[in-house]
Amino acid sequence: MLTDIYSNLLEVLYREQERLEAIKSGTPRNLRNTAEVAAELVRRRIQESGRNVAGVQMTTQARERLGKYSKYHGRTRQRLNLQVAQIDFTMNGNLMSAWGVLSSDADGSSVGFDNDEAAEIANHLEGYFGEAFGMTNDERNRAVNGFLDQVHETFNR
Repeated sequence: MLTDIYSNLLEVLYREQERLEAIKSGTPRNLRNTAEVAAELVRRRIQESGRNVAGVQMTTQARERLGKYSKYHGRTRQRLNLQVAQIDFTMNGNLMSAWGVLSSDADGSSVGFDNDEAAEIANHLEGYFGEAFGMTNDERNRAVNGFLDQVHETFNR
């Protein structure tokens, strides 16, 4: 008595290979999306809560203050109709508009400043207020989890 045995193993392997290829081809896009999210998380923390990477509310070291700024800088900001309640690294918008994704490909992404002047200003500010343009653990986790969600979404299509 002969028994025929059939398997769909090759079909399953081809389908899994297609899913892996979709993940591979989507990786550059997913890395760029993740870098954009990371840059935005850092920007929001600085501009919306005025906190550095350590979670510390940034405040001037000057004795005479206006809000979180030195009295002199606070007055300048008020004349420009800018808030003084928290340090937000925003005066004319040039610094934060220079912050973003610098490069992205299948191997990784880079976030930073797109010009030397902004990088120098940021370096000076971090020397005074502490590291601000790095990622907190929470921000890093959110960015990584977003990347993994994109990979899972691609895999489960």
